[in-house]
Amino acid sequence: MSTLPVERLVFLDESGVTTKMARTHARAPRGQRAYGSIPLGSW
Repeated sequence: MSTLPVERLVFLDESGVTTKMARTHARAPRGQRAYGSIPLGSW
């Protein structure tokens, strides 16, 4: 591997993470509501 030129390297991300894995709960200071949004998870 050390003899390969850096320009020829290709990296593929196949981790399988989807938007359905977004957190649905959050923390906020006592007495305040946590606001936010998450993606719908449908591609």
